[in-house]
Amino acid sequence: MALGRGLFGGLAVAVVVGLTALAVGAPRPAGATTVGAPAWSASSTTAGDSGVTDTYRFTAATDATVSRVTMTVPPGTGGHPAVGTVSPGGLAGGSVSLSGTTLTYSFPPTRLAAGTRVSITVSGLTNPGAPGSYTSTITTARGSSPVDSGTTPAVTFTGDPPTGHGPGAGAATAQAGQRSPPTTGGSATSLGAPA
Repeated sequence: MALGRGLFGGLAVAVVVGLTALAVGAPRPAGATTVGAPAWSASSTTAGDSGVTDTYRFTAATDATVSRVTMTVPPGTGGHPAVGTVSPGGLAGGSVSLSGTTLTYSFPPTRLAAGTRVSITVSGLTNPGAPGSYTSTITTARGSSPVDSGTTPAVTFTGDPPTGHGPGAGAATAQAGQRSPPTTGGSATSLGAPA
């Protein structure tokens, strides 16, 4: 009987530890609250494809004034990013840049209420050349101080682009809590390693 209690007690501890690890997920920037439903979609998930448009979505968790949103992207992502549609309108009119594995959308300081659904579209991207699965961390910030952050589920880039292949094929969406086909994305805090 004592052996049985020890075995089940150990199993219970392992289950609690395992569930805690799943709930914690990827690390957030110090002081940041978790954004709701972080997601991205890409017009193509073919490795090396160019002219790709990514859309990043999340729900703000904190009432705060923010001036930038960062999104991690897989190593090898390139291109000449350009801002597309941004909502809500108060965040529109900003600029986007790509440095290493981070896309940064910067705009004049704007109050963002908790519960606000945000969508940022970035065009002109080139997918990484190698197939693989990656996560993207989306972070809102005021200057260099993080406000909210969240990591999307892993998405997968597949195969080599065929000759003459353009954007649009292989489009997919990844959203927290949903299993989706592959896609592109990113944010400024941490980039998940290939899954």
